[in-house]
Amino acid sequence: MEIVVKTLVYSSIGATTFLAIIFVLPALELRQLTPMASSLYFQVCGVVAFRELRIANADFEVYREEQLAT
Repeated sequence: MEIVVKTLVYSSIGATTFLAIIFVLPALELRQLTPMASSLYFQVCGVVAFRELRIANADFEVYREEQLAT
């Protein structure tokens, strides 16, 4: 459940940041920087995704079968 919450929080932050880049740069007459800012944004998103959402950080103990006592 923790990884789902982290994913939703990071997705929300990421979407808000992306929209801010797309709308703010043209409003500041910096439209020519939009491709560079978008590229940097996607690279940062990739680094964060690989660092924070690694499969090694997931807890798979909940899927382990318990031994039945007979």
